[in-house]
Amino acid sequence: MRTAMIGGTAALLLAVGMVPAQASSAAAPLRLQEVEVVAGAPHADATYCDHIMIDCGYVGVHATFSGLSGRVSSQDSWEERQGYVTGSARVSRVYGCESAEGVRLGHLDTTVSENVRLGPRRGMTFTLPTDADTVPAEAYAFLEDAQPRNCPAGTQPMMYELRVQRVALTMNSSLRTVPSAEYRVKGRDRWQGAVPTPFGE
Repeated sequence: MRTAMIGGTAALLLAVGMVPAQASSAAAPLRLQEVEVVAGAPHADATYCDHIMIDCGYVGVHATFSGLSGRVSSQDSWEERQGYVTGSARVSRVYGCESAEGVRLGHLDTTVSENVRLGPRRGMTFTLPTDADTVPAEAYAFLEDAQPRNCPAGTQPMMYELRVQRVALTMNSSLRTVPSAEYRVKGRDRWQGAVPTPFGE
């Protein structure tokens, strides 16, 4: 079951039975039980792109991996039980220009697409539990400004849409019984609105 809602809310994919695209050892990889893809809205009052304030929008992926039962022991060190998620996503943003009267000048709309890398926020990892079957993990991409700077003098550069799709994840683990693995994700999300871009004309 997958639900998608417009306006920066999450597109949720219940990944029952989803198997990884590739695993790194003979041990069975974890199953990607659930994943949430988020197109994070840019800040309306941004004056510059800042990765802490997330002014220019972001991509967020919240995943839950299952199949841990019996794999992680209290004898495993804390360091061995650390893991993190990396990956990639296709991002498309619609930029445009607004007149002094607040009218969108549709003929100046430009779509900018790029592939972005996903990684843990501020280096945060997850810890494999010894007494549970699932573990949550997150990965992000904080976007730089990509406004094409094609707005005429006297108009306001704007961002109108952010789309996220084609997400791929890698669950990175150093524990022998929990192999690193790659996963293809079908979830996607879209934000739509009207936000001034931070760099002006």
